[in-house]
Amino acid sequence: MSKVIEWDGEAFKMMEFVDLSVLDFSWNYWIKHIPDVSGAPNLKELCFEGCENLVKIDESVGFLGKLIKLNVECCTKLRNLPSLMLPSLRYLFISTCYSLESFPEILGKMENIRYLYMVRTSIRELPYSICNLTRLKELSMESFENVVLPSSIFKFRELGSLRFSIGHEVLLSNDEEDTEEESSVSCSTPTCLDLFHCNLSDNFLGIFLARFPNVQELKLSHCDFTILPACIKNCHFLRILDICYCENLKEIRGIPPKIEELDATGSTSLSCWSRELLLNKKLHEEVGKKKFILPGTSIPSWYEHQSSGQPISLWFRNQFPAISLSFLFKEEFETHGVILPQLKLVTNGNQHESLRFPTIFDYRPGHISIYDLEDIAGEQFQQNEWNQAVVYVSNSYEYFMRRQLRPEEMGNVEIGVHIIKERSSMNDIQFTNSLLEKEDHNAAGMRGYHNHHINMPEKRGRELGLSLPEFGNNFYCDLFPHFPRSSERGNCSCSLSIYIYIYFFFPEVK
Repeated sequence: MSKVIEWDGEAFKMMEFVDLSVLDFSWNYWIKHIPDVSGAPNLKELCFEGCENLVKIDESVGFLGKLIKLNVECCTKLRNLPSLMLPSLRYLFISTCYSLESFPEILGKMENIRYLYMVRTSIRELPYSICNLTRLKELSMESFENVVLPSSIFKFRELGSLRFSIGHEVLLSNDEEDTEEESSVSCSTPTCLDLFHCNLSDNFLGIFLARFPNVQELKLSHCDFTILPACIKNCHFLRILDICYCENLKEIRGIPPKIEELDATGSTSLSCWSRELLLNKKLHEEVGKKKFILPGTSIPSWYEHQSSGQPISLWFRNQFPAISLSFLFKEEFETHGVILPQLKLVTNGNQHESLRFPTIFDYRPGHISIYDLEDIAGEQFQQNEWNQAVVYVSNSYEYFMRRQLRPEEMGNVEIGVHIIKERSSMNDIQFTNSLLEKEDHNAAGMRGYHNHHINMPEKRGRELGLSLPEFGNNFYCDLFPHFPRSSERGNCSCSLSIYIYIYFFFPEVK
């Protein structure tokens, strides 16, 4: 026989549900408040997900010592949560609580919560006591309001990822609890800082970077700051810097020493001095494979070999040289596209293992793309055999269909090649083939290649009985693995592809 109970809290308390471990009222549209649950001290799971009319939760919920999971996601009218003293809690779900204005006070150490996501809320301030989530590994927050962060945000010792997507201003509070000694302590653990679409003051950014010196990936896209501070030079482990579409960014006052990838797409307010800093020859000749995108109107003069849309060929032997490639897109093409770099190899007509690094990112008119490459194929070449590499740009559409640029399109692209002499054997590199013919008149395929602007890939493909882009081995280099793919930035019907074709020539055997 079933018994109907009107849940006013008193009946629940009197019945003492000592053995009750799970209480789930998910997607119940009638519940408006959660009364006293102290009569169920052994609760492990408490779920009110989707209770759209829930507006109040009793304070007793915050003192369930054995509670492991608390889920109030999609409680769209809930404004506040009770203070929490839940030492066993592992999972706290509060996303999509549109009306939630404050995060609860944490009354004591709660060491079992490792991940905390606060997405689509109206939380305006995090309490100082949030540092009592002592073993937090990832904190992600997306709010509809300005947000004030406590200074205790720097006290986490196991925090690996910190992400904010606010759309409004982010401020740092002056907590009375914080001593002068504590305020100087940096948080050494986060490897990823993501402040997407935040309104950041220059002062806030300077403090933030100074307190997270070991960050490896910094994402500041669509943010509102004007200066990238000099203290970023002290981020000795920073490899990836995303400052795309920071429309008010004017000055870059420092470059992290181990930077590998930098995306400044759409940051068109950058000063000439800052652009020169990013295009510095010494920076791109340092050890490491750098991939930069930034606004620009011309390829730097230190790229010795430049062309306007025409392919650039070079011959090398023994080892692939350390080179820097630069591509400038001047004007919009007929259809919007993306750039897909590749490396294709053909060795005496035989196929070798393929190495593909599929990467797609938006190409932008008025932007320079730079790729610093070294031993890109990972191949050990046989001694004294000359190989040819052809760098050029083709038009790709529907991802698999490719064509060469039309003559009228070539004026929209500039290509530059620079040999990093300190890490290359200049005796094994040539940009004309006259010397090669003198050294070995029998080198297969050398005749007819006097003009380094001719279309080597297509001609060599016909000789091998193969057609572009399928012949030979494919070596793709992932130039921007951490930046959004085309599927994340919108559908594209056309793309531009950058190819590096390498040919191996063998002397005839008599």
